[in-house]
Amino acid sequence: MKPLVTALIVAAFVVALSACSEAPKESKNVQQEPAILAFDYQLKGREDISHKDTPRMVVRVYLETDKMPSKERMIETAKQIWSKEQKAWKEFTVFMIFGEIKDFDSGAYGIAEFTPVGLKEFRVNDTPLQMIELRNNL
Repeated sequence: MKPLVTALIVAAFVVALSACSEAPKESKNVQQEPAILAFDYQLKGREDISHKDTPRMVVRVYLETDKMPSKERMIETAKQIWSKEQKAWKEFTVFMIFGEIKDFDSGAYGIAEFTPVGLKEFRVNDTPLQMIELRNNL
């Protein structure tokens, strides 16, 4: 009887160990978050504004959309632009316009500032939209 109890305990121990070592199985019902799509864009200008020991680049782009762009998509677009050139610059800025905003005379709508480690700051500037509204009301 004693060998039978010992065998059962060993078997239980082996089963417990094998259950602990199995990787958790992913549920088939788990949905992954959709990736944020960057906008298609037209490059409107590049300007090296480096100073002293700080290599700095400014890139101006026109986003290919007539709808109000989401902050998330503008950030993703700016990240893709920056990722192509990140090694060359300590400071990198992406200015973005879209739709009826045809130039940068009133400023950029989306402004993304990068350092070598990534996105430092992103902001939206409503001034270009206000200028269009003013122009349309004249």
